[in-house]
Amino acid sequence: MGINYKSLDFCELDTSGDDFELLVREILYNEGYEVYWSGKGPDGGKDLICVEKYNSIFKEGRKRWLIQCKHNAHSGNAVSNNDLGNITNSCKANNADGYILVCSTYPSSTAVKTLENIELYDKISTSFWDYQTLEGKLLNPRNWSLVSRFFPKSAEKMNIQISQISSDCWRIYYKGSIVVLSLRIASNCNNYIPFLKDRVDEMLDIPLPEGHYFKIRAIYYDDKYCNYRIYYDYLIPSGCDLDKLTVSEKVKEICSERWFEGIYSIPDVVLYECNYYSDGFDINDKDYYSRFMQDYQCGFDREFANRWGRIIHKDSPFGYTEDNVNKCYNSFIETFKKIPSITVYNSHNSSVESIGKYSDNSLWMEEDENRLCPNNPFEVKIRFSCDDFDELINCINYFPVEPIGEIFSIEKNYVFLPDTGFDSDENDIYTLRIQVNRDNKTKASYRRHLNSYLDKLTGCINTYLTERVSG
Repeated sequence: MGINYKSLDFCELDTSGDDFELLVREILYNEGYEVYWSGKGPDGGKDLICVEKYNSIFKEGRKRWLIQCKHNAHSGNAVSNNDLGNITNSCKANNADGYILVCSTYPSSTAVKTLENIELYDKISTSFWDYQTLEGKLLNPRNWSLVSRFFPKSAEKMNIQISQISSDCWRIYYKGSIVVLSLRIASNCNNYIPFLKDRVDEMLDIPLPEGHYFKIRAIYYDDKYCNYRIYYDYLIPSGCDLDKLTVSEKVKEICSERWFEGIYSIPDVVLYECNYYSDGFDINDKDYYSRFMQDYQCGFDREFANRWGRIIHKDSPFGYTEDNVNKCYNSFIETFKKIPSITVYNSHNSSVESIGKYSDNSLWMEEDENRLCPNNPFEVKIRFSCDDFDELINCINYFPVEPIGEIFSIEKNYVFLPDTGFDSDENDIYTLRIQVNRDNKTKASYRRHLNSYLDKLTGCINTYLTERVSG
C-alpha cells in the first residue's frame, strides 16, 4: 500500500534506488559533512560513509557514520530486518562508529528494535531517517535546490516557501526557482511576492533550445527611488560556439530594461557555460547565490554581467552602439547647420541610455559634478542664433505635426549681462527641443522612436533646402 506523501512524492525517484542514494548524499553534503561511497553493502546496494567533525576544548573529534539507503516508495513497504543485512559487521568493515538507516518509507517496528539493541549491546550509535524526516530536511531552504532537481513534479505543485535571511532580505522558493528578494528600506516582503511570481511564471512560459536554461536568481527593489534590478542567469552547454549563439526574441525582451506599472526595471544577466554531466552540477547550486549575495542585497552590478551583451547583442548589454545612439542625431545636426541663416552654438543628444545610473543618490552627485544633469536625458536640444526669423519659420513649417507622441518646440532666449543688462546687439538666440512619447516600454525602444523622428526632421530640412534653391 502506497504512502500519501504530504509535499514531496518519493515515487518520482527511479525504482533502482540510485536517485535516492544520490539525494541522501547531496543532503549530507549540504549539511557540511564529508560524504563518499563505501562500495556495495550487504544488501547489494551502495552505502555511504559520512564523516562528522566536531570540536571540544581538548581535541578535534571525528565520527564515521555508515549510511544505508532503502528506497521502498514505489511499493510502500516498511524496511524490515531482512532488508538490513548484518549492520554490526558492515560498520566494523568500514571502521564506522555509527549507523543511520535512511528510507523513503519507514522502518518496521522490528527494525527499530534491532537498531536499539545494536546501540545498547554493540556500542554503535544508531538512528534512522524516515520519509517525514527527509521531507523536513528537504524543505529547509539550504536544500530547496534538491527539491527542484529530484522532485520536479512536486516542486510545481508546492506552495510558495519563504525564508527570511535578514530584516530586508528573503529567500523564496516558487515553482522550482529559488529567488533572493531584497528591499532597500521596507521590512515586509508580502507586497512584492506577486511581482516575483509574475517574473518566474513569465520565464517558465518560454520555450528554450535543448540544453539551455534560463533562471531568475534575485530581485532587488529600491523603494527609495522606485526601481527594480532583476538578476538572471542564462546557462548553455560548455563547448558551444559563442559566435553563433542566439536566443529568442522573448528572452531578449525579458533581459531588456522595462517598465512595470510605472516602475522602471533594470536587468542584470550573466551567461554561464556548464558541464551538465559533472557529478556536482546543480541548476540551483548555492554558488550561483553565495558569491553574489552582496550584489543581490545592495542592488549592485554583478561581475561578468556585460558578457551577455557582448555575445548576444555583439556590442553592449542592452544592444546600444555608438552608431545607433548618435548616427541619426549627428545627421540631423549637420543638416540643420546647412540652413543659411542659422549658426549652431551647441547641441545635446538624448542620454536616455544613462537613466539607469540614477537609482543611487551618489551617482546623481557624480553626474552633477560632471555637469551632465542640467540636460533632459529624454530630449535632443540645439541652441542656435538666427538672423532671418522668417526663413526659420519657413523651414519649421516643413516639420510634421500630425503624429501623436513626436514633439518639437522652439524657445527664444535672451542674453543678460550683470553689468550691462540685456545685450541688444546680440543676434536672436533660440533653443530647439525634440523628444518623443515616454510611453515607450524600454530605453532601446525610446531610442528607436527618437531616431525615426530625427530622420523625418532631417528629411524635411533637406526638402526645404532643395525647394529653396530651386525656388
